[in-house]
Amino acid sequence: MKLPIKLNFQDATGKTFEFDKLETFLDFIKVEQRFWAEKASELLQTKGFTNPYLNIEAIFQLILNTTKTWKKDSKNLEESVFSTQVQSLNTSQLSIIHTKWIWSGQPFIPAWLNAYKVSQAAGEGFIQATLTRTIPNFSNYDWLKGYLLAYEFELQGESFITKRRDSEAQAFEHLRGVLVEQKDNLVSEISDFETNADNVTKTYVEHMRLEGPAKYWKDRAEECKEQGEYWARLLGATITSAVIIFVFLMAAWLHAYSTKINLNTLEGAVIFAATISVFAFAIKTLSKLTFSAFHLQRDAEEREQLTHLYLALSNDNKVDAESRNIVLQALFSRSDSGLLAGDHSPAMPSIQDAIKAAGK
Repeated sequence: MKLPIKLNFQDATGKTFEFDKLETFLDFIKVEQRFWAEKASELLQTKGFTNPYLNIEAIFQLILNTTKTWKKDSKNLEESVFSTQVQSLNTSQLSIIHTKWIWSGQPFIPAWLNAYKVSQAAGEGFIQATLTRTIPNFSNYDWLKGYLLAYEFELQGESFITKRRDSEAQAFEHLRGVLVEQKDNLVSEISDFETNADNVTKTYVEHMRLEGPAKYWKDRAEECKEQGEYWARLLGATITSAVIIFVFLMAAWLHAYSTKINLNTLEGAVIFAATISVFAFAIKTLSKLTFSAFHLQRDAEEREQLTHLYLALSNDNKVDAESRNIVLQALFSRSDSGLLAGDHSPAMPSIQDAIKAAGK
């Protein structure tokens, strides 16, 4: 569930920032944190001092630590609890951040940082004059330099226009860098989305391609089962008929009943042998047909299950090209009927073999 969020705060110049999406807010905080951490580090290394407005990194990190748990627990948080946490952030860190933070996109930022190249007091005077519009340390020469640099930045003369244009160009360059970074992140997310979409499309195509064969093998199994039951009933009837006829003839022979054709004659022996041969051939043929039908039923059921297994593995993206070839060979290879000698098809792998191949 996507919980509502409304965060608003100001920087030291009074510029207001509002966010209604947590991801956008976190990206903004991370960009500001990196910018001011870099500038504070440069000033500390080159001049050996820093400014409270540059030391905002710790506060931003505290904000990130506070909101990190929101993103992790957003699915389990109730809206009222989440709203309370957002309100707590608004009334704590964000309510006082304007006393310690200046937005990195302000046009005077490059000129202010350049003022520190003159001296620390010049930099302090520049930011004091820019933010408070007061010059309390006018008697201090170094502070006066900062005041004059701030004044020059806001002058309406030719020199001022050039310098302000350069400072604003640097500010826009910084903003451009931020936008490029965000664009790269967006391109990466789009690439991941396209990859996932391609995988889903391939899985759907495989599902639609094998949905028909799965239904065919199911119907084929039912058909073979009906044929097997039919041949089994016919085989039972044939065996029963053969037993009845054989018992009748044996009873006639044992009781020495007088018949037109006797077994001790050539004609009787031939007819008797022919009858036995016919029944033997019929029983053998019907047996083959019965067992062949049940064998084909089991083969069709295994192919149906193998199709479902392949679809399940495809959903998890666990089927490589080799495993796919094994499964497709098993699904569409010729089935053994068992009716002809030497009637062999390519060896069909078991479900265990398919799983092992997919796991490699």
